[in-house]
Amino acid sequence: LPELRAGKEIERAYLGVTMATVNEELQQELDLPVSEGALITGAVEGGPADDAGLEGGGTDLSGEPSADGDVIVAMDGVKVSDPEDVAASVADKKPGDKVKVEVYRGDDKRTVTVTLGERPEQLEGSDGTQPEQPPEDNGGDDLFPPQP
Repeated sequence: LPELRAGKEIERAYLGVTMATVNEELQQELDLPVSEGALITGAVEGGPADDAGLEGGGTDLSGEPSADGDVIVAMDGVKVSDPEDVAASVADKKPGDKVKVEVYRGDDKRTVTVTLGERPEQLEGSDGTQPEQPPEDNGGDDLFPPQP
């Protein structure tokens, strides 16, 4: 609020990832090493996460995540249970802040330092992340209609 009162523009931090919630079902389906966290399904090319070396695994034609992405399990030492925890951590930061992101890549656990960027104006989400799935993505249903 002090920035608004002073007539300054508020700058919001940006990680530049799309994510899916890791739960026990997804863990078993994708053979992930953990049952809680945020699976990176995409890292914006040239964005803060991409620049730091974090990897997104993408999604299949049905929009389901693949197992190739990093799984975020902690941000600055605070446990991450889902993408909302990542968004909350980013929302508390400013562009240029550094965050320690603890991830699993396969079975290897590592910590990556990410310098957060400034959130682009055209970003649809308000939490420093991209939406889990693009709003226009129909998973290829127009090419392969679902079978009854």
